[in-house]
Amino acid sequence: MHAETPSEVLFDVLKSDLYINNREAARMLLSDKAIDNKPAPNLRVSEKTFLSRRVVHVIPGTDKIEPDMFADFSQSVQNLAIAASIDGADNATTANARQQDVATRALERMAQALDQWGQDGSILRNTFARIAVTPGLKQSDRRLLELLALTVCGCLADPNAAASEVHDFVTTRLATTFDTLETINGIQRHITKHKVNGAPVKLGLLRLAPDGSALPPIYPLSLDPEGTILGSFAHERNSVTNVGPDVSRRHLRVAFHNGTWLAAGLHSTNGTVLVTRNGTMTVIEKPRSLRTGNEEDRQTPIHDGDLLKLGASTEFLVLKLSSDARALA
Repeated sequence: MHAETPSEVLFDVLKSDLYINNREAARMLLSDKAIDNKPAPNLRVSEKTFLSRRVVHVIPGTDKIEPDMFADFSQSVQNLAIAASIDGADNATTANARQQDVATRALERMAQALDQWGQDGSILRNTFARIAVTPGLKQSDRRLLELLALTVCGCLADPNAAASEVHDFVTTRLATTFDTLETINGIQRHITKHKVNGAPVKLGLLRLAPDGSALPPIYPLSLDPEGTILGSFAHERNSVTNVGPDVSRRHLRVAFHNGTWLAAGLHSTNGTVLVTRNGTMTVIEKPRSLRTGNEEDRQTPIHDGDLLKLGASTEFLVLKLSSDARALA
């Protein structure tokens, strides 16, 4: 028995939690335009094989996923929301609490399904986290955006496409920003330099909880020339997306160069600070609100035992890895 696919999670949530059956949901989500001289997809929902194999039980990497088969998600998801009574002004407290609970459970199922099928579930989690902190939204707006993210992931098995759809909807339909919120008002500006002696070592990053406890896995830093990108929606081959909501899409790069591990900011909103193992603080990148136009990009050496602080929400401990180290769950 295979793991749940993203499409199976979506249609089960729609049916079991939002009371929209598969055929009705598919009719709303599928395009009304003919493809390859065949009837429009939304006219084929009565075909059991088509509905099952092309829509509800799609296996990523095996079955072909055709984005053109789906209608404009920004409109079709609003139709789903109306059918599920997620519309209009803020819902009654009880109804909204239930919908939030449904969304939270659906998020974890979908994120796990994405991970199982070779995608990055953390990007969906980061999308939900960004929705939660976006200012100026009604609760019904947040539920709608969560449904949009889940729906795009379920239909396309692509969390980056979901993040893009949510971003576009927030900026064009809700007339607000989906950028990283600024959470840091100031950073101590004490800069130190490190000397690198001896042979280079392999390093990895371990995220820490607010209380300082470890949050596995360990993420080995890549020796590839492009290095490792840390960010909420980073999608490069070597990236770490297990970050908090005030971390930018592409926040920090760590790369190995001339025998030294170097960290450099990527013009993030909330900046990055390095705390060395002896307690010295180094600003890798100031928050955007404190930067001036003539500041040069800084590359800062990092070592075993250092602490990287991205924004106000995310800390990574730098660890020395053995030569055969792999990510540890």
